[in-house]
Amino acid sequence: MNKLFLLVLVITALDLCSTRPAQNNGKSKKTTSSCLPGQKMPTFKIIALYDNVTLTCPFLAQSVTFLKNCKPIAVKQIASNKFTISGNSLTLTRYVTRDNGKYSCKGTDANGQTKEFTWVLHIQIKTSTTVKDIEKPVNDAVMIDCRHFVGKQLFYSHNKGLKGKTDITNNRRVLGTSTGLYELFALKIDDTGYYYCGADDDSSKLAVKLVVRELPKVSGKSLVKVGDNVLFKCEYKGPQTIAWYKDNKKLDVKSKATGKLMNKRRGKQHLNLPLTNITSDSTGIYGCGVVFDNSTFLTTIKLELLEFAKMFGTYGNVKLNSSLWVNCRSNQGDKAKYSLLKKPLLGSGSYQKVQIVSRIKDYSGGLYSISSLTLADEGYYKCRASLNGVTIEKELDRVIWFSPTL
Repeated sequence: MNKLFLLVLVITALDLCSTRPAQNNGKSKKTTSSCLPGQKMPTFKIIALYDNVTLTCPFLAQSVTFLKNCKPIAVKQIASNKFTISGNSLTLTRYVTRDNGKYSCKGTDANGQTKEFTWVLHIQIKTSTTVKDIEKPVNDAVMIDCRHFVGKQLFYSHNKGLKGKTDITNNRRVLGTSTGLYELFALKIDDTGYYYCGADDDSSKLAVKLVVRELPKVSGKSLVKVGDNVLFKCEYKGPQTIAWYKDNKKLDVKSKATGKLMNKRRGKQHLNLPLTNITSDSTGIYGCGVVFDNSTFLTTIKLELLEFAKMFGTYGNVKLNSSLWVNCRSNQGDKAKYSLLKKPLLGSGSYQKVQIVSRIKDYSGGLYSISSLTLADEGYYKCRASLNGVTIEKELDRVIWFSPTL
């Protein structure tokens, strides 16, 4: 393909300034080119888009004239800063397709001979696609580079093709409109589609095919008590392999019974994480995650224990007519519901909820006071705390019992 491309350039170069018959009412009229005849094969240069290129005459002359396609470069072209002439050099800035052509320099040397040197310039043709397939999770950001396209506007189309495209250059979630390097942030599922760079016409070129994916969905019981078993479930739709993490560290699958990936061929994955005989060491932030561009994105669930606080117990003197404080609070504070229970010292009676009377006050949040203790207050006591379907109970370390000698 490269040989064919060079052949086309040669034919183009020879044809640009050739002497050819022109049709005029059926009669041929010979026209003469302004370029000098009998020149050697021109020098070919392939120029990358938006590059600057400098052409320097290889001979010395008192004055040099530069031509494009056999016509002198106009003063207005130089004034536009597209061309800069300095001595025997010509510089073109930000090369684009319309700059393709035959460039010549000619001048008279010290011997009075006219000399000419020719270049044929052509923009670099990319034989491979520049379209990027990008996958991102929701709420992430994506960079779209329109700097190397003719026209720097950014367009979006849900379906491939320019039909129905939308100019999103000034979208509130797009940054970088002045440079052509765009950042589309806070991605949504609806941002999935095709992104084009270019001018506001049908010449826009496809730059990025974007797929935005939901993060894994995690389910399971997050509040438990010591000794419980928990099963965390993770579901994800996408080709990225999911994995479980604890406190941002990937769990060793070999040491954890993690279930299996299923239906990965159809893009649906399920990965379970069973945890047995929960202890305080089991608590933490668990996450099911996927990796995009070497960054891990997690959907997390916090595993917590419902347990009584360290200050649990009774405070005060167990004497007739004295007062006693009972602390039934848990580590979940006011979120939990509390009860104070009592059963008789003798017999096989069961625990019953203590009735709140004038002497017994419930301060909410698991704090109780019993004033003016009487024989009726004798018994075994325990606390109960409940939250989100989890209930814990614990007996108080002191029994309210009055000795006959008191």
